[in-house]
Amino acid sequence: MLKGIYEVVSQYGYSLTIYDSHVQGNEKGLKKEEECFRHLFSNRVDGVIFVSNVTRKKERDYLEKLKKEAGRLKHTPLVSIERDFSRYESIPYTMTM
Repeated sequence: MLKGIYEVVSQYGYSLTIYDSHVQGNEKGLKKEEECFRHLFSNRVDGVIFVSNVTRKKERDYLEKLKKEAGRLKHTPLVSIERDFSRYESIPYTMTM
């Protein structure tokens, strides 16, 4: 999957940066993930493709928090690979692959 993503972003002149914060079911992994998102948003990236550590029980609140951060400095589209967030239609600019 990463090879395909890399090929597409390269065609359009973008670079690919990979962060790995995936620590299954661990609060430490979620904190690391939030740090990664903050770093990406503060560097005003053009978009984020992600697989999240957040539990399904907390995903709506977490996604709303991410969307707020993603739009604070610059509108940053988010694309989820693993989960379907489309049921949260009130949170715009989030897609699922």
